[in-house]
Amino acid sequence: MFLSDPSGEPSAELPGDAYNPSTVFKLKQNLWHAGLVREKAHMSAGASGGSYRPMDDLWALERT
Repeated sequence: MFLSDPSGEPSAELPGDAYNPSTVFKLKQNLWHAGLVREKAHMSAGASGGSYRPMDDLWALERT
């Protein structure tokens, strides 16, 4: 769902252009609005795939 080419192998160190930034942005913003993750989507998530910086996009759960 997140990868621009789903046939690729998932890895912890994929470059930004390996992701579909629109999907990443929409899902993360919805999780943030629901109070499940601590931070909004990184500003690069809504841009083109080549500019997305996955290592700067923190996906930490919100403490309840």
